[in-house]
Amino acid sequence: MFGRLSRGWSMAKASFAVLRQYPKLAILPAISGTIFLIIVGAILASLMPQFGSAHNATSSIWTWLDNGKSPSIWFYVAAFAVLFVMTAVAIFFNVALIHCALRAHAGEEPSIRRGLAAAVALLPQILGWAFIATTIGVVLNMITDALKNYLGFLGGLLGGLLEFS
Repeated sequence: MFGRLSRGWSMAKASFAVLRQYPKLAILPAISGTIFLIIVGAILASLMPQFGSAHNATSSIWTWLDNGKSPSIWFYVAAFAVLFVMTAVAIFFNVALIHCALRAHAGEEPSIRRGLAAAVALLPQILGWAFIATTIGVVLNMITDALKNYLGFLGGLLGGLLEFS
């Protein structure tokens, strides 16, 4: 286990060294974070009546997703879709950044354009991995919630074992 932590720490230091040497590469995580904030902001704006036009335009969607008693299956499908898109975006820009970092470690000048092209070339794999990661995340969250609900404090402890973050 300590070997894995040591390797991970070494990789993180090497990655930060690349970012210090090529600060323009920080644009990739910045774009990913901006897209994340736009998605979350759009969802929050659609829920708040203070944002009149956004709220009015989406109120029929929220009504359709909520049947009044408990969230409908469409609510869960929509939530999964949003999580999938956010996961895919994060993975896409991480792949582009990793490509650039590997080019820098190989002694080449990294290029954001080539990093993005490499990520586009791997788009089917990225989307597949995003689907798997989102599915596993949702299932683990459901198991954790079920353990907490049915076993109380002991379930919370057991559910905590499933959380790896």
